[in-house]
Amino acid sequence: MTRVHRVLWRRQGKTLQFNCKGQWHTVREVLDRWKDTGEWWNGETPKLFVRFLTDSGVWELYRDLPDGRWFFYRRYD
Repeated sequence: MTRVHRVLWRRQGKTLQFNCKGQWHTVREVLDRWKDTGEWWNGETPKLFVRFLTDSGVWELYRDLPDGRWFFYRRYD
């Protein structure tokens, strides 16, 4: 998975922008969020998935909850 290099937040926890694949993307709206435990029996860690509407399309990112790092999951055309 591609690591998201930086996520900028507003004080109340609202995402403003993120940098993925060398470009900044401005968040217009959070379309959905959900937690997934994955295959915990195989050692996968829980993740928080977020679907964003941005200035460049719809993106899904996930945050690895134990270590806090963000990753690119998919982009919708």
